[in-house]
Amino acid sequence: MPGYMPGFTEVEERILNKYISGPQLSNSILNIRRVMESIWANDAPRIVQNYTDHGEEHSVRVAEFVEKLLQVNLDAKFSQQEIYLLLAGIYLHDIGMQCDVAKYPEIKEKAESLGAKFEEAFTAKTTNGYSLEEQKEIRKNHHFLSSAWIEYLYEKNDPVLSQGIKSIPYDLVDDLMDVCKFHSKLPINDCSDFFDGYPDSRKKMVASLLRFADELDISSTRVNIETVKIFCINPENSVYWWLHNYTKINFVGIRKVLLKVNLHPEDFKLYGSSVCEDYITNFRLKNQPVLNVLVEQDIPIVIDNNSDVVAHTRAEKFPPEITAVLDKKKKAFGIDDISKTVTSPSTGIEFVLIPAGKFTMGSPLGEQGRYDDEGPAHEVIIKSPFYMGKYPVTQKQWEKVMENNPSDFKGENRPVENVSWDNVQEFIKELNKKEGTDKYRLPSESEWEYAFRAGTTTRYSFRDDESKLGDYAWYSENAGSETHPVGQKKPNPWGLYDMHGNVWEWCQDKWHGNYDGTPSDGSAWESGSSSSRVNRGGGWYHRARYCRSAIRGKDVLVKRCADLGFRVLGEI
Repeated sequence: MPGYMPGFTEVEERILNKYISGPQLSNSILNIRRVMESIWANDAPRIVQNYTDHGEEHSVRVAEFVEKLLQVNLDAKFSQQEIYLLLAGIYLHDIGMQCDVAKYPEIKEKAESLGAKFEEAFTAKTTNGYSLEEQKEIRKNHHFLSSAWIEYLYEKNDPVLSQGIKSIPYDLVDDLMDVCKFHSKLPINDCSDFFDGYPDSRKKMVASLLRFADELDISSTRVNIETVKIFCINPENSVYWWLHNYTKINFVGIRKVLLKVNLHPEDFKLYGSSVCEDYITNFRLKNQPVLNVLVEQDIPIVIDNNSDVVAHTRAEKFPPEITAVLDKKKKAFGIDDISKTVTSPSTGIEFVLIPAGKFTMGSPLGEQGRYDDEGPAHEVIIKSPFYMGKYPVTQKQWEKVMENNPSDFKGENRPVENVSWDNVQEFIKELNKKEGTDKYRLPSESEWEYAFRAGTTTRYSFRDDESKLGDYAWYSENAGSETHPVGQKKPNPWGLYDMHGNVWEWCQDKWHGNYDGTPSDGSAWESGSSSSRVNRGGGWYHRARYCRSAIRGKDVLVKRCADLGFRVLGEI
């Protein structure tokens, strides 16, 4: 039915034509779009001001990203109800940004019943008269407000907006509210798997598609940098306008998303690392749970490991008010003129910068291959960045410090093995002495798993597909009963090699049979009476189960064997 509905873009119409055949749902989508157009009309006052675009043009761009995501797996099937709620969510997910809660306190109350928490009384007398603090509260709770506004309009008789919302089939209203509620901030796995009235239609999948498409709208198409230059806009907001302006989002093939942020060379030198952590690493971390949902639903989209901040001679230099904000962010991240990679001058050990952050340590109860000592799963906060060895320590590097080579499988670029925990402590002591520092040490078990996972929450750092382990690890199926030179397999998302397999790696912690009582701040757990220390990651001798992200091993301090090595952490 090409061309059957004026008002839609070509992309929106293609989605409708391909997936929705009945007039009831397609006409409802048109009515919902008109609601969005009215709320975000050009002459409508803006409640949240001096912020990136959330109106009609944003919805159009989100629809374009949705179309690309729907094409990731050409064999994937979607129900009419799934696509209907996806399109409806595209149009309504951000209407909470325009919700005049001072005029409509009932919507605020509904939002609070859904989970919103407001810390302002909202005393604005006009729609565009909200204070900065009030605007912040609306932004913070806009996903709840969007959901509450849908319910309000469905139950009431607003002369302008209710007709469009009342066109939503009654048995899909609550599902649409959930899709809008879960498009931002809330843990995506708290969303129900299926629609309330359509058990074969996948609500969490729809919310994940909307959420990731929304997240992808961060490039130069979202902002007009000239607006920032002409008008006085709060730099805490406009810093992201500048970053958006030099961000490029590209699909590599159909299954990889590549982010590139171009900075002026001087800005790159000063802020490249902190922008990478605040922008790209944070983007990867917060979207990984959403991508996991999509992978489970046969939509295998990933964020390209080549996503990065780069220097570009033609990028405009940041003005002083923006560099002032970026200076504050550098301090907040603990990254102040820190290189993303460094090398030990005495040994040649290469290190990769690991950002501060938080993660869930351990494995969920239902994970395939799980052992009881991997729980309970718990949140750990890594408060400061650190450097992690890019590879396990090699025999060549060991010899430079210890002047011997205890390894069974000789080769200067193979990992050193057959070293006890006590031997490793002696190596670290001598390395620190050699370089006149005290920054080198073994990682704690939580630091090791944090670096291993690199923002992922799956069985492996490359998600759950065990058949791909051979691309990342030397293990029982491909190692030929020996170690191999480091760096020959693919790295994890943070650029660390051989975290899966090759050799197990010593950690600082004493062994405990589970995580009850473990530190939550990333420090090593050294209390207790155990004479064993933790090792992680699996080795050449072991099966795939023993190379998972959460797998734990233990050995006594003096244990030496041919599949047990280590890597070094460097404090900042």
